[in-house]
Amino acid sequence: DKSVALCAVLSAVTRQTLETAPGFIMDAPTYGSGKTFLANTLALLVTGKNGAMTPAIKGNNEPEISKVLLSLLMTAPQTIIWDNVEGAFNSTTIATLLTSDKYNGRVLGASKTVDVPNRASFYITSNNAQVHSDLARRFLTIRMDTKEQNAIDAIRDYSELGGLHTKDFVIQNRQRLVMAAITIIKAWLVSEERKQHGKLSANLLPSYELWD
Repeated sequence: DKSVALCAVLSAVTRQTLETAPGFIMDAPTYGSGKTFLANTLALLVTGKNGAMTPAIKGNNEPEISKVLLSLLMTAPQTIIWDNVEGAFNSTTIATLLTSDKYNGRVLGASKTVDVPNRASFYITSNNAQVHSDLARRFLTIRMDTKEQNAIDAIRDYSELGGLHTKDFVIQNRQRLVMAAITIIKAWLVSEERKQHGKLSANLLPSYELWD
């Protein structure tokens, strides 16, 4: 889970340069585990502002999902946070979004369709959501379990952040953190491993070969 969280950071800071990238699911067994907080922290890292939360649409209503996504993408967001997914979840609309650098939709109140660029990092927060297999392959999951019966009772250690709250630390050190993430990527690009094999894994993630 820590490696996937690091992957989410690296993906967030490079998303604007990539045609496509997988989404990330912040999943936990209980409320208060920090799922939305993590998604918002990633948004804060890349934009300097809190991420806009979009409440997950109940019942997999594809027309409504399409309408909401188009309205969001028309504002050219860097992050989309689909908040509080519950139960069985599937969406052909979101599946399409995650494998395309453009999104086509009908403008609300007009008889025309538009193509809008898609360079947004897509995050889902959930409590034990069951994501359909075809949609699940388009996401990487960060499982967040505090091991506490009541997650909000978990002890948060801020000692490595100089005693600052995470949000304050990111705001004060945003440039340094982004540069550190880029340095990790650059180190891989010039590494002997990449020169010899060209990739980290023999199994590239389908639809995300460039990202991988």
